[in-house]
Parts: sequence; structure tokens; C-alpha cells
Amino acid sequence: MNRLFYFISVLLFLTACGGKDNKSEVESENTEELSGGPEVFGIDPTMGVPQGLPVGIKSPGFGTRDINGSSVDLYGITQSSAVVLMFYRGNWCPHCSKHIANLSDSVDLLLQKGVRIIAITPENREDATEFTSKLNNKITVISDNTGALMKAFDVRFNVNESYQEQLISSKNMTLEEHNKSDKNFLPVPATYIIDKSGTITYRHFDLNYQNRASIREIIEAL
Repeated sequence: MNRLFYFISVLLFLTACGGKDNKSEVESENTEELSGGPEVFGIDPTMGVPQGLPVGIKSPGFGTRDINGSSVDLYGITQSSAVVLMFYRGNWCPHCSKHIANLSDSVDLLLQKGVRIIAITPENREDATEFTSKLNNKITVISDNTGALMKAFDVRFNVNESYQEQLISSKNMTLEEHNKSDKNFLPVPATYIIDKSGTITYRHFDLNYQNRASIREIIEAL
């Protein structure tokens, strides 16, 4: 009886410790709800505010290479499967980290739908490789540090000075250095679904980078 009590006590202690660690990870993120104009989300409106591409139009095509050096042809892929195309800001962003973690937990559910998942980020190839390694190469990741693909899908924006100063203060980084680019830009973390005809059939587009398409929404849209 005493041994059973001891075992239960240890089990409860370990469970409590695990819960505390998880809570710490959540609390380490900036969970304060943001609201307001585009400036609040780091956007410089004097340089234009992206609107995202609408549902029902033909998706822009592109041919490039992923972070592993493999060729990626969007229209070639859509000849055989639909594509879930998502944009994320980088490994320094806690909201991106959380979204990628959720995707990691459910990526097989998406792949079972017979789709190809492509993620586009402005950050350099080395950091993108490290960040997405947890997905075991189950998705295609493209480093777009020129911003050409982000511009084509109307998700790219110039970052205002205030947000750049916040990154220097809180992350000790500049986007130019991290992305290995001569421009300070980021994408709205949008998600598009492109069907086999190359048409955009779903989009999640929100200037508030805290809001992302859930895995359930994507699966239902497929």
C-alpha cells in the first residue's frame, strides 16, 4: 500500500512539472492581443498595404528551388495534386513557431488528403532549414529573401521603423541581417489552397500576424 502511494505521488509530481513547463513556454510568447491599424502589425502603410489574392482567380505560377536545392514548379505540382501554400515570418517569431509546431502534429492528416504543402519565408536558407527540420522534410520550404514570391501573392510589406527598433531591442537582430537581404520586409502570414486547375480555392489572410489558419480549417477547405 505504501509503495502504491509513493508511486502515485511521484506520478502526480512529474505531471505537475510537465504542466508548468508548458505554461512557461506559452507565457514566454507575447500573448497580448493586438488591434488597430496596419502600423500596429509592423506595416509601413506609406509603402503600401498588401491585400492578398482573392479566392477564385488563377494562382501566379513560379519555378524556383527549395532550401534543399530541389526544383519546385508550382504549375507542375498542381497537375497531380492540390497545394497548401503558406507564408511565415521566421524562426524568431513565436507565433510562427507555434503554428509550425501545430502543423508538425497534424501534417500527416494533410498529406493523407493528397496535397503538397509549400511554406515560403523571407529568412535565409540555413535558419529555415534548422527551423523546419522538425517536420522531417514532409513539406517543401522556400527561402524567398528577395521577396519576389511574397510580392506575387500580395502578402509582402515594408516593415516600419518602430517595429524594426522593437526587433533590435527584443531579439537583438535586424531583418536585413537575419534574412540576408538589403530590404526590411515581411509577409502577412497567409495561407492559400490551390487546386489542380491552378485556381485559388481558399485563403486565410489577416494583417494581424497573431491569427493563423488552423489545421482544421485547412482540412475542411480541402
